[in-house]
Amino acid sequence: MQSIVSRFFNAIESPDIPQLFRTIDWMTLGLLTIVVMIDPHGEESHAKILPIQVCYFSLVALFGLSFRFPIHASLTDRRLYMLVSSLLILGGIFAGCEFEALLYFLIAKGCFLLSRQDLLVMVLAVGIVWKSVQLWVLQRSIGQPGFPYQDALSAQTFIFKSTVIAFGMYAIIATFVLLFSFTILREQRSRARAEQLTLEVEALAATLERSRIARDIHDSLGHTLTALNIQIELAQRLQMRNSSKATHSIDLAKNLASQCLHDVRHAVHSMNDRKLDLNASVLALIQPMQSQIQIQTHLQFPTVPPQISHQIYCIIQEGLTNIQRHAKASTVRLYANYLDDRIIVILEDNGLGFSQHQLETGFGLRSMTERSHLLGGNLKITSHPKQGTSIHLIVPL
Repeated sequence: MQSIVSRFFNAIESPDIPQLFRTIDWMTLGLLTIVVMIDPHGEESHAKILPIQVCYFSLVALFGLSFRFPIHASLTDRRLYMLVSSLLILGGIFAGCEFEALLYFLIAKGCFLLSRQDLLVMVLAVGIVWKSVQLWVLQRSIGQPGFPYQDALSAQTFIFKSTVIAFGMYAIIATFVLLFSFTILREQRSRARAEQLTLEVEALAATLERSRIARDIHDSLGHTLTALNIQIELAQRLQMRNSSKATHSIDLAKNLASQCLHDVRHAVHSMNDRKLDLNASVLALIQPMQSQIQIQTHLQFPTVPPQISHQIYCIIQEGLTNIQRHAKASTVRLYANYLDDRIIVILEDNGLGFSQHQLETGFGLRSMTERSHLLGGNLKITSHPKQGTSIHLIVPL
């Protein structure tokens, strides 16, 4: 008994619809088999127009059909399954067995097997046949011994009331079964859609993560490793001709290697630190540059989540790296403030500048734009040859 109950609840929790229907089929057929064994002649009030052997045959045939739920079969097979099941259940009802629950359960199956039009035809046809036969048997009993009303007027009133109640109750119960089944069907489709969307989101997240890693490698290590490689090559060339310059190049390479290590540590720290001070981090970023370039700063960053501060830091880092490597600027102005629920960052230099088509070809510039989009912000880069560069970043909070 415990295993049956466990199987029943596992079937309900499982999205496997055939298993769910099969479990309920077996429980219902088992109960009806016990009822037939206890009372093989059925209720006297039922429309007994077929021999009781039909009831036995229907039970065995329905048990065999319970092993097959053609939810993935062709439309013809599904229609045939519903037709055979309907005839077997109606046969059991007309043999005096209490198969009404099986009939409503069959309507629930139809929601998963038939189209809306086929389902409506089946519900109407089964209801009309079932209730019409019951009323026909009731009509034949008028005037017979045991009929509650002997006069014609009272008998006709009784027949009319029975007709209204019979078809009305069938319509109400069938409507409830249809609504309940369609609710389950919608939930199942929603779950399948949610699972599909989850897979798509996971794939998109993996793509975004790969892009983020590529940006971080480029922004944090790309330029520094390039410069490190140049200094090592220069030291190799000068090793025999000018040992002092070679030693100087090696010292620069050592500093660049330390800078790489610092960038890696800072990237990890900025992504994990819940209390990252963006003002202090940016000041530490520009401090090594101040011996070569005059930098005017005005920083008033608010406290923001680490994922936001990390992206802003990387954008500023990329802009300063480009200035240091390419602009040959003598003056840089870095302004950052928090106004009207948004962060405003302005980075300007008086360097060489560049043409606008380089905005589309440079990976670093595209990386800055992508980071601003991740923040829901707006990044505008303005530059012209020999007229410097201006970077305006607005990040809404």
